[in-house]
Amino acid sequence: MTVLEFPNRSTIYYLLFTNHYSLLTIMKLSVVCRLLSAVFFPCLLSFSGCGGGQAVPPGFPAKLTSVTITLQNSGQPVHEAAVSLIAEPPEPYLVSAITNTAGTAKPQTIINAFSREGVPPGTYKVLIKNQMKSTVPELRPEDATDSAKEAEYQAKVEKERAEQQKQSGISPDWSDIKKTPFKLTIPNEAKSITIEFSDTKTFEQ
Repeated sequence: MTVLEFPNRSTIYYLLFTNHYSLLTIMKLSVVCRLLSAVFFPCLLSFSGCGGGQAVPPGFPAKLTSVTITLQNSGQPVHEAAVSLIAEPPEPYLVSAITNTAGTAKPQTIINAFSREGVPPGTYKVLIKNQMKSTVPELRPEDATDSAKEAEYQAKVEKERAEQQKQSGISPDWSDIKKTPFKLTIPNEAKSITIEFSDTKTFEQ
């Protein structure tokens, strides 16, 4: 039998930052995988045999720091933004979160289906991407094969996405690990971080 696992880090980056799925959808997938594994494979854990709960997977950091990240654009909170922290040098875990209506997020560290709130101490590049939900009505099934209606739908989605991008103040470069201007050093003690989009050139944490 195969135990269902959370998508690996490379897959998550591909899905999230190529507009295939939102981080919320990916996190929901993790929950579904856990539930299915608990129901159908109660004695088959991804990393160990039978037990009272899921074992901490190999490679999961022993130390996690409580971190709160706040995103602001000219002092206004930026909500529904995906925040991912990429360790330098790269590590086998994913650190991510989505900002709430107050523009804040508390990242979780994830390996496969195992996650805990907090961030391992270290240095990270920060990727930020708009995850606002589309308000464009979905195509009806009978219109899905109509190329003209499909093109019209895609045009509306792209227009809305551009407007959301402008509203949020999030640059497309910030979801590119080679172009993002944000870099963080997470200490051993709890830390609150505010990223102000209008001040990216002097950002230092």
